[in-house]
Amino acid sequence: MPTGGSLAERVTIMSADQSASTPITPDTISISTEESRQRSYYDSIAQLYDSHYANRHALAYRYSVYDLGLRGLGFAGKSALDAMCGGGEGTGYLLRRGARVTGLDISPKCCEVYAQRHPGVPVVCSSVIKTDFPDSTFDFILTDSLHHLPPRLDEGVAEIHRILKPGGYFCCWEPSADSLVNILRKAWYRLDPRFFQENEQAIHLPSLMKSQAGRFELVHAIYGGNLAYLLVNCSMAFRIPTRIVNIYAPTMMFLERLLGRFQSSALSLWVLCLMRKKASQDRTCC
Repeated sequence: MPTGGSLAERVTIMSADQSASTPITPDTISISTEESRQRSYYDSIAQLYDSHYANRHALAYRYSVYDLGLRGLGFAGKSALDAMCGGGEGTGYLLRRGARVTGLDISPKCCEVYAQRHPGVPVVCSSVIKTDFPDSTFDFILTDSLHHLPPRLDEGVAEIHRILKPGGYFCCWEPSADSLVNILRKAWYRLDPRFFQENEQAIHLPSLMKSQAGRFELVHAIYGGNLAYLLVNCSMAFRIPTRIVNIYAPTMMFLERLLGRFQSSALSLWVLCLMRKKASQDRTCC
């Protein structure tokens, strides 16, 4: 990726073979109404979002979840996509594990933050529902943003399936609709339009896996999340200044580990799901 020029010039929409690129402008991306709203929303909060989710304690929380969910996988030299990457919080983890990473996000402003954080790592400003990547491009795809895709969730997962290599892994870390706490989350989404879009929905893992049965096999699902997830990872939604988060984060992390020993999926706030792309797709799927 070029190192000269402005950040806006370094964030590109790449051709399918990535042999050419053009600077991002908003009208170069063909997207749906819901995606347009998401793009405008994340453009408006890109810096604020990054200040919270890239806080060192939020990153430590995220990395601990990934360590738990991705244990045993080898990333060295593997091609990985950080899908709906924001400022590249997941990319930092993948780079530490030795992967060759590409970022993808619909928000030009988030892509600029990404390019600043990870100079030299390519980032593509595009919808995840329709990308220009060739079939079977990546060994591994990571996201924490499927809950932004309804009502086009299946289209987004289908595109992820298309660009993932056979036998490759797809990991999503999402708010869990399996939880009893999801009732409160739905009310929160409705009452707080500042930080939640009306199309956002927590992910119901059984329904997701049923709809993707012909495409993916489930490797494992891990449920978790309580105090630290809310007050450290999601501090932006609670309007808690990061300087305050820095004070209480270690205590919240300790308490979450303690409470997590007694926590069931019905009381967990998130689910991490690791899937493997089937070698040949079941033609009866979807």
